[in-house]
Amino acid sequence: MPQRIIVFADKRSAFWPWPDAVRHCVLIGIWLCLGCGALSAAGTQPCSENPSFYAKGNFTVRKIEIRSPLDFLFTVRHSLAAYKPELPLQAGGVFSLEQFNAAHELLRQRMKAVESSGDQRFRLLVVTGQIEHCDAGPAGQLDVVFRIFTTDYNSYLSHSLEAKTEEIAEPATAAGTQQAKGAFLFKPMAGYNRTRRGFGGGKMLLRTPGGFFDAVQLTATGSTAGNTQELELVGSRNPQISGLDHLEYRLGYYHADTPAGSNRIREGRLYAQLFGATQPLGEQKVVVRFGAALAGGNQQTNMPAALAGSNDVANSGYGSLKTFVGATARGKRYSFAGSYGLQLGTNGAAASVDFVKHVADAALAARFLPKEDEPNNGDFHKPLDLELQFSGGKIQTLGKLPVAERFFGGNRAEDFIAGDNWRIRGGPLVRSIPENRLNAAATRGPFGGTSFYAVNLTVSRPVWGYPIIPRELAQEKEFFENLNASKENTRKFLTAARKKDVPAFKAFIADALLLEQDVKLLSAALDTLPATDTLTADLRDNFQDARDDVMDDVFSLGETFAKQSELPGKLDGLVKEADSNTCKTDEDCSSITRLRRHLTALAERLGQTNATAAVEHVRQIQTSLQSHQAALVTKLSGPQFAEAEQAAQTLADEDLKAVEPVLHSFLHELNLISLSPVFIFDAARIWPDKFGTRYGIGGGMRLTLVNFNVTLGYAVNPQPHAREGRGAFFFSMDVTDLFR
Repeated sequence: MPQRIIVFADKRSAFWPWPDAVRHCVLIGIWLCLGCGALSAAGTQPCSENPSFYAKGNFTVRKIEIRSPLDFLFTVRHSLAAYKPELPLQAGGVFSLEQFNAAHELLRQRMKAVESSGDQRFRLLVVTGQIEHCDAGPAGQLDVVFRIFTTDYNSYLSHSLEAKTEEIAEPATAAGTQQAKGAFLFKPMAGYNRTRRGFGGGKMLLRTPGGFFDAVQLTATGSTAGNTQELELVGSRNPQISGLDHLEYRLGYYHADTPAGSNRIREGRLYAQLFGATQPLGEQKVVVRFGAALAGGNQQTNMPAALAGSNDVANSGYGSLKTFVGATARGKRYSFAGSYGLQLGTNGAAASVDFVKHVADAALAARFLPKEDEPNNGDFHKPLDLELQFSGGKIQTLGKLPVAERFFGGNRAEDFIAGDNWRIRGGPLVRSIPENRLNAAATRGPFGGTSFYAVNLTVSRPVWGYPIIPRELAQEKEFFENLNASKENTRKFLTAARKKDVPAFKAFIADALLLEQDVKLLSAALDTLPATDTLTADLRDNFQDARDDVMDDVFSLGETFAKQSELPGKLDGLVKEADSNTCKTDEDCSSITRLRRHLTALAERLGQTNATAAVEHVRQIQTSLQSHQAALVTKLSGPQFAEAEQAAQTLADEDLKAVEPVLHSFLHELNLISLSPVFIFDAARIWPDKFGTRYGIGGGMRLTLVNFNVTLGYAVNPQPHAREGRGAFFFSMDVTDLFR
C-alpha cells in the first residue's frame, strides 16, 4: 500500500505544462461525467418480496452483478467479474433460491481465499445478495446483485501517520490500494510551481513476485527548467514478530537537475536503504521504526568556487551514511509520528567525516467527525481534518561541506529518506515561496542554510461528496448483521491464536504431546500390520477401509501436532466432543475420539484375520490414547483452563481494538468523491538568513474523484523579498492505480 503525503507538495510527481491547463479542465469534466454516470447506474430498486417468492419458476434472471465499494479499481473489478462464470446462478436461467444461496456461499469462499499482504487474522468479510428491478408478468425478469465488503489490516501501515495522511488527501484510493494488486502500475501526474514551471512525467511500477525484490519502480519528471529521475528495486517482508513486524528494503539510483533561485543543484547518487518496524506496542499501540541508508555519488552547483563559503565545496563527490529512528501510532481520531535522522557525510571518497546532519520531524493528523455517534445512513461524510507538522535540522561542518547538502526551502521539501511508507522531512516547507527559493535569491553570500525550522498547518473539510460505502449498502440490515458476525468470528480466531501467549497453556500442551507420542507409535504399527492376501475379497476390502480410516486420522493429527504454535487453539477440537462426551457420529467427535473409534473397527477386522499380536498392539495404543485424553479433558474442564481462556480472550480483544480504526474509516470517514476547501498556514526559517522567518497563508480546493485527485490553491507571502514573489500558486494532479 503506497503511502504518500499530498499537501501542496510536488512530491516526486510528474506534471503537465501549465500552458496545457485546459486539458486539466477537460479531464476533470470527463471524470465528473463518468463518475456521475456510474453513480446513476449504481442506483437500485430493491424488490419488495422475499427471495422465495421469486423462486416459483415465474422469473428469469436478466443479469447478475457483483459489486464492491472498491470496484472502481481495475483489479478489484476484474477479479469480481472473473467469479461470475463460476456462479451456479446465471443470466438467462430461471431464478432458483437454492442456486441463489449457493452463489452467495461460493463468493464467500472465493473472497476468503484471496491472497493479501495484510494480516488474515484481522480481515473482515461480508457478502450480501439482493434481488432488484423485478418485472412482474407472465415472463417476469429480475436482476441479482451481490455486494462484497472486505477489509485488510496491516499492523504497520494501519498504525502509521503516513497512511492517515493519505486517507485525508486521497481517501478512496488509500482505502483501496491494499485490495488491488496489479502486476503493472502507471501513474501520470501533473503540477506547477514557479521554480520548475509546468512539468510532467509519471511513475511506473512492475511487480516481480517470487524474488528477493518485489517490484521495479521508475519515476521521471521533466520540464524546460529541470528534471528528476529515480530507478528503484523495492522489496518488503512481514516477519510478524514483536521486534520486527515489517521489513522494507530498496536499492536505487537518483538523478536530479533542478533550479535553486539563480543557481542550480545537480546530483547523482546510488543508494541502498533498509528499515524495519515493530508490532504495535503498549496500550497506545505505538510502532517503533528504525533503519539505515548508505549512499555515494556526486553533487554540483553552478556557483563559482570563489563565491562559496570558506567551508563549502561547490562541486564534489560525496559519501553518506544515514541512520534514523522514530515512532508512529494511530487512534480513532488521530495519528502521530516522530522521527530523528542522523547523516554522516564525506566530501569525496574519504574515510573521515566532513559533515554531520541532524533532522527531526514531528507530525499530527487529526480527524473530527461531527456525526460519528450516529448510525451510518449512507450520507457522505464531512470530517474536519487537521494536519500539523514541526520540523527542524542542523548541519555541523567538520571539514568541507558540499553546497548541495545545505537546506533549501520552498513549497517542496526533499525527504530525508527514500520511500513512501515512512517520510522524514529533510528541509523547511513554506508553501508561499517557490521550490528552492528560500534564501536562494542572491547570487552572492550564503546559498541554502545550515539550520532550519518549519511549522505547517493544514485544515480541510468536505462540503460535498459521495461515501465509499453506498447508501443502499449502508441502509441494508443484513450488511451490518453480517459485519458483526464477521467481527465475532475474527474475535474467536484471535482468541485461539492468542492462547500460545498465555503461560498456563504450556502445561496443557505438554499433556497434548503425550497424545502425539501415541500417534507416532500407531503410525509405526500401521507399517507392521499383517498381509491380507489370504483373505476373502469382502474381508480384505473391509480391513482396507478400516486401515485407511486410521491412516487418514494419523496423517491429519500429524499435521496438527507439527504446528505446535497453533496447538493451543486446537485443543478443544483435538480431545473434546462437539456435542457430548459420547459422540455418535464421526462429525460429532473430536479428533482423538474419532481415531479411537476407527481403531476399534481396525481391531475387529484384524481379529478376523487371526492376527492376535497386531490386535493386542492396536488395543494398547487405543488404551493409552484414552488415558491421556481423559487426563487432558479433566484439565481443560477445570478452573485453571477457564482463567487461561479468559486471558486469551482479553488479548484478542486488545488485538481487535487495533483494527477498529480501519473499519471505522470505511464506515464513518471515507468518501469515494469529495470536494474540500483547504486552509494552510506555514512559518519557516533557515540560517544564515538576514530576512528572518517567512510565512505562508492561503487556501484552495481539494477534489477527490474515484482515483483522480487534484489540489489547487494559492499561498500569500506577506513579506516578499527578491525573486520570491508575493505568493505561490500550487497545482498538483494525481491519477492513482490507473491500470490496476
